[in-house]
Amino acid sequence: MFNQQSSTPQLRDAAGIVLCGGSSIRMGTPKAWLPCGTDTFLQQIVGRLSEAVPQVVVVSSPDQSLPPLDSGVILAHDRNPGPGPLEGLAVGLRSLPEAIETAVVVACDVPLLKPQVVYHLANLLESHDASVPLVDGRPHPLVAVYRCSILKQIEGLLRKDQLSMRTLLSEIDVRYIEGSDLQSIDRDLDS
Repeated sequence: MFNQQSSTPQLRDAAGIVLCGGSSIRMGTPKAWLPCGTDTFLQQIVGRLSEAVPQVVVVSSPDQSLPPLDSGVILAHDRNPGPGPLEGLAVGLRSLPEAIETAVVVACDVPLLKPQVVYHLANLLESHDASVPLVDGRPHPLVAVYRCSILKQIEGLLRKDQLSMRTLLSEIDVRYIEGSDLQSIDRDLDS
């Protein structure tokens, strides 16, 4: 599953989607701009995700200001910002080249994502539609790997105004990865 031709191992036929279109009401400031070392949250997560995949898409609200990103990053905008991450996931999947089979989907508020976690989730995907961490009985659908083929199910849920990521997870074949399994590569589950 890895592309050994790059200087660091990257997943073949995979891309990253970073969702940052939320309104950050609880934070009071856009999460994408929060400082993380010398970068912002968004710059940090795009950089870490780029270590694992050759292409990254950032999905934001149409009028959202973003920190500077590498020129190779694809920028996409929610058509309808209200539906939340499910709309962002659909927009991100539509923005990917056809050759891409899987997408590593993360929110922009996980700047400590470890590429090894991405590799692990991707390797455990096998024939499932998604590989999703399950920590303390709670799924984490915004640090997960999805098959691009689930776009039709997502669009169907959006048409029916069923906007919950949990609803999506209940309608696709998900392989849940226990947090204890992830701790062997991310001891504190920073990802």
